[in-house]
Amino acid sequence: MFSKFRRLAYYGRMFLDFLKTSRKLALYAESRFLYEANRRILTTNYQSEEIEQNDIIISFTTHRERIHYVHYVLDSLFFQTIRPQEVRLYLTQGEYQSLPKVLKKFGSWLKIIEVEDLGTFKKFIPALQDVSRHQTLISLDDDLIYPPDFVQKLVDLKARHQDSMITFMAYRDRKTGFFDRVTGCGILWNLDVFNTEANPDFFKKELFIDAVGLRNLDDAWTSFYCKALGVNIHAVHENYLRTYYHRFIPLPSEVLHAVSMAKSELNIRRGGRKAEKRIKKIIKELMEKSTR
Repeated sequence: MFSKFRRLAYYGRMFLDFLKTSRKLALYAESRFLYEANRRILTTNYQSEEIEQNDIIISFTTHRERIHYVHYVLDSLFFQTIRPQEVRLYLTQGEYQSLPKVLKKFGSWLKIIEVEDLGTFKKFIPALQDVSRHQTLISLDDDLIYPPDFVQKLVDLKARHQDSMITFMAYRDRKTGFFDRVTGCGILWNLDVFNTEANPDFFKKELFIDAVGLRNLDDAWTSFYCKALGVNIHAVHENYLRTYYHRFIPLPSEVLHAVSMAKSELNIRRGGRKAEKRIKKIIKELMEKSTR
């Protein structure tokens, strides 16, 4: 019996050593990849490249230390098969005393705009309030390197479903068979629906943050609003996890101040489900009010 426990302990230590070694190798590979990517970015003359004349605008936000990884995101967006006309980075007013110098390499293609602190909603609320309906707005997260056909796939799917909201990846609802949620990894907006004239309540901070109590439920707010308005959601990829791990490269900052390690007011795991119920209730009341 004693020898059996010793063998189990031995194999347990071997397994832990294997995990530690695998983690070290992964960190080394990640650091080498980022080093090579950073060196290439620093030696690339982005401003000498021709900017395509189209109506595509990409908007996103970042905060805290994640600003130091934004140039990887921008590089992946710059070399898309369809290069967007411009990228807008929305920052909370006064959050940064200075910005990384590498961001200047992107010239006028990158617009850095300071706005009111709207949490993760900064990635699309200010842009939706500013763009015209003939433009194409794509909002996305700041912690991923995007595949080169990312914009192309969204635009092509939008052309086939012009009255829908387009997301890059999503889950299907098992009961209905339809996509029931958009994801921050890429949303091409329906600007005929999501504008201040058609749905002004969608843009009210006192509803999507103050009344909810969390600042990062932008996907839930948007998804539940789509459902309430009867706006269909279509996704380029329906297998969320497979797409995430095979089509994107997560940046090392993705959990630094995101889901698992954020302060309580930002952490979706703390009270997230209750907050989503509040969102559903708020939107339901808004819809009932609009039909009176």
